[in-house]
Amino acid sequence: MHENVAVVIPALESNQYYPDGDLISFGDNTLLEWKISQVMEVAENENIFISTPSDKIIQLAKELGLNFIKRNKVNDPSVWIPETVESIEREIIMWTHATSPFISPGDYRLMLEKFFSLSKGYDSLVTVYKEPEYFFFNGKTLNFDINNYKVRKEIDPVYRITNGCYITPRESYRQNRKYFGQSPFLYEVDKMAALEIKDIDHYEMVLNLLSLYFKVKES
Repeated sequence: MHENVAVVIPALESNQYYPDGDLISFGDNTLLEWKISQVMEVAENENIFISTPSDKIIQLAKELGLNFIKRNKVNDPSVWIPETVESIEREIIMWTHATSPFISPGDYRLMLEKFFSLSKGYDSLVTVYKEPEYFFFNGKTLNFDINNYKVRKEIDPVYRITNGCYITPRESYRQNRKYFGQSPFLYEVDKMAALEIKDIDHYEMVLNLLSLYFKVKES
């Protein structure tokens, strides 16, 4: 991986979705350790940063030989995103979440390759899932004409941000206080990589898909 890229994994000991947060069990380890093992196949330890307010998670980072940033407990990204990147000296930051367990090391490599080949019209990369479905917004059709029916393959798709990975220059994080810039490239991922754990039901679902992930990875 490019030496000027830092990988940041935000982590919580407990969150609004489940009491154990990113330390909930996943396979033989925890959800956080699972994500760490994935990014360790892409980046050197000195380029991996765990951003957390948790002393317990900081201790885990120390045991694994990773950097850590003890951030504020305020659950407001506009506060802790710039707070996190302030102490990182790398030019580019790849931000990824433990709650997206099926983004593989190979996916990260392809995302970085794409980011560094982007034209000047883009200032960041965001993972998205293409939804070729019919959407309403505020009671009105969003991407189709209700009086001119079309099959799914003919309608304009909507792209949903998966929250799985963002690649953005450090300065953009500092100035915009969010994960991506003003002109992000929408990097499409498949349905499995797009899965995000948002509650205990999602957690149980991805657990059941764990064996499928290994089959897909090996194929």
